[in-house]
Amino acid sequence: MSVDAGMTRGQRNSFSAIQIWCPAGSDHYLMDQWREQCDFDELQRQFARYFRRYRPSAILVESAANGHALISVMKRKHRKLIHEISPRGQRPRGFAGTSIRSWVTGFCYRKMPLGATNSLPNSWSSLNGGTLKGMLEGLEATMKSADANTTIVPGHGTLIRRDAIVPYRDMILAVAGKVEQMIAQGKSLQEVLAAKLTAPYDAKVAGGTESSVERFVSAVYQELKGGK
Repeated sequence: MSVDAGMTRGQRNSFSAIQIWCPAGSDHYLMDQWREQCDFDELQRQFARYFRRYRPSAILVESAANGHALISVMKRKHRKLIHEISPRGQRPRGFAGTSIRSWVTGFCYRKMPLGATNSLPNSWSSLNGGTLKGMLEGLEATMKSADANTTIVPGHGTLIRRDAIVPYRDMILAVAGKVEQMIAQGKSLQEVLAAKLTAPYDAKVAGGTESSVERFVSAVYQELKGGK
């Protein structure tokens, strides 16, 4: 069982997700998944429901947002099963093997549930221990290691193939390039936000909001501005 906890309910907040994985030889298959913008009480109820249904042999919980509280509560009953995962950086973690069939991207890629488009990437920022450079390196490493038959497991959402990552990477590079140009022109963050640099992509992004656009562009600006 894998648990990635958000903070609270509401359309502008992160999702909590619980996934059930089944190993089969060197492969791992996603058997079930729950995903919702919820508070801690609902997360705890869903955790108990999935635990009773599947009786997992190990439980991975990311120590971020409500994950801290969940770890504290569940260790009282399931101390030997709980494995605390620290969210550091965005380099992807792959299943070992000469022929990679499954690949876990972590938060360098997040797929939303509607259609084949992507949410704007906000979880790589320095506040979460990551960098724009690290995120792009993670995407590049995934594309180089995966082929057309590789199953890729995003940080959030359903399984994807390699061809879904390419336009996602291109979008980040395009927006970052425009932000860098405006920084060189001496533009402020508010001027960059007012330029609506993500406009060509907004209609293609499922689940994207004005708030997520602002967080994404602000994180890009702050990182690139800090390097000047």
